[in-house]
Amino acid sequence: MTLSKLAGASTLRQAIPLWINGRQRVTTNPFTVHSAITEKTIYQCSSASSTDADDALAAASAAFPAWATTKPSFRRDILLRSADLFDKRRDELEDTIREEIGTDAGFARFNTASAAEMLRDAAGRLSQSLMWQIPHPRENGQNALLYKVSYGVVLRIAPLERSVPPRRSATLYPIAAGNSCILKGAEMSPRCFHHIGEIFHEAGLPPGVLNVL
Repeated sequence: MTLSKLAGASTLRQAIPLWINGRQRVTTNPFTVHSAITEKTIYQCSSASSTDADDALAAASAAFPAWATTKPSFRRDILLRSADLFDKRRDELEDTIREEIGTDAGFARFNTASAAEMLRDAAGRLSQSLMWQIPHPRENGQNALLYKVSYGVVLRIAPLERSVPPRRSATLYPIAAGNSCILKGAEMSPRCFHHIGEIFHEAGLPPGVLNVL
């Protein structure tokens, strides 16, 4: 597909919704998104109000206790299914990256491939990373056992130009470690972030664990 066809095809799309508590939410105060290729309007995206942000926080807070107690194998399977979905939807994701950010095909392909790769890498490390440990106390005669626990609700604010991959310190690893997350996407590439929420939920992520604004 050529870049011109890519930009023109998106004008028929509906407004991009938010993801809050496992549901898509279209708000009444959308903003306009422009193509990085043609600079023309390509669609509207829902803006998040303070009420939407509060709802996302409430959903993430409510989802955290149950998610934090899930077995690493349960989270691993969700990450692996997400990786498979990134591969399955690679063409669509690459088109979105090129349209919103204006990159060439090679960079778009790298973004989608690295997203799936990071998901599988995290899934493979999960069980070992979350195992308890026996540290060596400083004093003789003492014993200790170290458990790793989830932190809570994590807020991630993406840079304006960031696209698909759930970066290491952002969304993927906090969720894998048992935290819930609020992802504030970039205004210049909102559909990229909508795809992240869509894929994770399709893979079976429980409602409220990932909220995308």
